[in-house]
Amino acid sequence: MPSARLGLLLGLCPALFASNAHADEATTAANRATQAFRVADYARALTAFEEAVSIVERGQGDIKILPVLKFNLARCLEELSRPAEAIVAFERYLALPDTEASRKRASERIVNLELRNFARLFVDCAPADGDVYIEGRLVGRCNADLARLKPGATEVHAQQTDGRTVSAKLTLRPGVESRPTLTFPGRIRVDSSDGVVLVVQIDGKPVSGPPYQADVAAGPHRVDVARAGGRSWRRDVNLEAGGTHVVSPSQVSASGISGGDVDVPWAVLSFGAAALTLGAGAYFWVDAFGSADDARAAISRHNASDDVTARNALSKDAVLKQGEAESSQMLAYGLAGAGALLAGVAAYFIVVGDESEGYPTSRLDLGPGGLIWTASF
Repeated sequence: MPSARLGLLLGLCPALFASNAHADEATTAANRATQAFRVADYARALTAFEEAVSIVERGQGDIKILPVLKFNLARCLEELSRPAEAIVAFERYLALPDTEASRKRASERIVNLELRNFARLFVDCAPADGDVYIEGRLVGRCNADLARLKPGATEVHAQQTDGRTVSAKLTLRPGVESRPTLTFPGRIRVDSSDGVVLVVQIDGKPVSGPPYQADVAAGPHRVDVARAGGRSWRRDVNLEAGGTHVVSPSQVSASGISGGDVDVPWAVLSFGAAALTLGAGAYFWVDAFGSADDARAAISRHNASDDVTARNALSKDAVLKQGEAESSQMLAYGLAGAGALLAGVAAYFIVVGDESEGYPTSRLDLGPGGLIWTASF
């Protein structure tokens, strides 16, 4: 249906253009556009209106008719089902002075075009702000009204400045505002500032690096960290949405009864084993002296006895006790040597060893059947 603005244009054009000797081209283009619009030839009308606008903006036509030309140019785009361009054209018209009634009609047409052809979106991002992307195209920011979006099924992404992203699949509908809530993941980062190569797992999944970091959902997580060929740690982390938790290899977990683990350095184990071994050696050393005394006592009684049967029994007892003394003495020597060696190993780990050099590690775990000892070499 032709716009009322077209009738006004036809009425104005002869008088307005006649006052300007350079307006013949604008007059011709405007009249041609109006007539084409009246017969619903919107493509030809659009071309003619664009030509008339160009002439007037070059200063070769009456500037007073520019609002009318731009309004009707926008109407052509609307009739040609080019809503995005029509909205832009109406907004350009609104930048010009014109009657309040005409400006109101243009504003109403913009609203109607948006309702019929475009969706609206408000992305509520938690806990922080970020950029919103649709199909890889930046469309705005979180927590802000986003209008004139293409309807249909799509995937919305929100991204923070540190690279954290979150997405949601939804269907945008014309004239409807969608309001998804996107919660940014938390980030767990393992500090490797000393440059040592680490083996990192979060919830059993390997994390490459450096930097050793992963974006995960809020909640409890288990972080396993090991130096290549060296010590290992485990930490339980309760991560907040959008938060960052930094784990340092120097932080040793001792979660014990919760099913965690306790790191036991080799120095401590070596000293403990040395003490136990030397204690056992001392026991057998005392036992050897006792058995030797018993053997000597049996020999003395053997020599003093006149009873042949008793002498035979005492002789056997003396031989047995002497054998026990020699065995205990050999065990005592062996255990003393092993204890000294273990003490030396422990001293080496304290004086020379360093966790960054990859010396062996051991671990005590609380399992369902009791304590479980494991070691790596």
